[in-house]
Amino acid sequence: MLLSKILENNFHDKEDINISGIAFNNQAVKKGYLFFAIVGNKFNGCDFIDEAIQKGAASIIVPESYKRKINTNIPIIKVGNTRKALAFAASKFFTKKPKNILAVTGTNGKTSIAYFVKMLLEKFHVKTVSVGTLGIIGNKQTRLQNTTPDPITLHHSLSKFYDQSY
Repeated sequence: MLLSKILENNFHDKEDINISGIAFNNQAVKKGYLFFAIVGNKFNGCDFIDEAIQKGAASIIVPESYKRKINTNIPIIKVGNTRKALAFAASKFFTKKPKNILAVTGTNGKTSIAYFVKMLLEKFHVKTVSVGTLGIIGNKQTRLQNTTPDPITLHHSLSKFYDQSY
């Protein structure tokens, strides 16, 4: 997919490039990937830019505050909020999504409510998948590292559900 299609308003380069994947973890970067250098509580993705480039990253997204000069010919794009840019990019990169998506928010009872809604819909022969504390539950259960999946995992999973006619 073209970088301009993934980033839309954040991309103003004259030469568009093809992106084969997206990552915010330098260990997941492969040739042609778009790497998001996200500043976290434990790690700073900016510390792994050189490694991402060595692994073949086609472009790097950095915070606006990033000052270090990077010796590379690949596009380095500054954005105001790298986490938000990652979420939007994952949504653009994985374009397929189920027609209907329900969300449960609040402080307590989200897992129970999601489970009850899933069971009720299945009684009416509606294919369902639940994403949350218990992992991803469809035809099988997949555990998640966190109760809320990162944007790449979420949108990739939604794309797979679409392909499975959910």
